[in-house]
Amino acid sequence: MGKRSKVVQLPRELHEWLDRILAEKNYSAYAQVTADLRVLGEKLGVRPEDLPGKSALHRYGSNLERKLAAIKASTHAAHLIAEQSPDDAGHLSASLMSMIQSDAMTTMIALQDAGETDDAVERMKLLSVVAKNFAAISRAKGL
Repeated sequence: MGKRSKVVQLPRELHEWLDRILAEKNYSAYAQVTADLRVLGEKLGVRPEDLPGKSALHRYGSNLERKLAAIKASTHAAHLIAEQSPDDAGHLSASLMSMIQSDAMTTMIALQDAGETDDAVERMKLLSVVAKNFAAISRAKGL
């Protein structure tokens, strides 16, 4: 298995702060975020060599931004489908289908992320989930 990212290994408090600050800074200003993380990490007793650098933060932030964008797009699509639904039964079916599609998208992103590791068993588990979700969507849409 590959080496775990320093971002993933951050204490929960630092990791939550990082997620929040990246969103607030619109996934930019990585030099400043890195400097702020070092100051906060020092206050919390985290060794400087255990903190991620600017490049690692940028990779993490780009990945997080991509995941959030996919989820937002799925949610937006669900709202549009629900608005276009002519009746309550159709509204419910459309919403359920959107939830399934959103879950499939999230699972596909997780599968892509697992591609960054050497854990074949984990990739196979994720692929199985994706296949099941796709089968459910296909049956529901009559594909």
